[in-house]
Amino acid sequence: PLAPLSNSTAPYSGRFQLIDQETGQPIGGRKVKVWSSAGWSTLDTTNGEGMTSWVNHDTSHAIYIGLVQGDEA
Repeated sequence: PLAPLSNSTAPYSGRFQLIDQETGQPIGGRKVKVWSSAGWSTLDTTNGEGMTSWVNHDTSHAIYIGLVQGDEA
């Protein structure tokens, strides 16, 4: 299961930063879906620096990100 989205000391952790390709500036307030190769997923919103919340696990899994469009959830 997904651990709380915080900057903890889990042995495996990661997060994403969204950057506007044209301006090079972070994209804050963007709704995203984050999921793993283990099968869990969560919806998140990037902060003012364009960062997602931390994802923390006790085992290694690939994590992915996708932009949430409109009312998609």
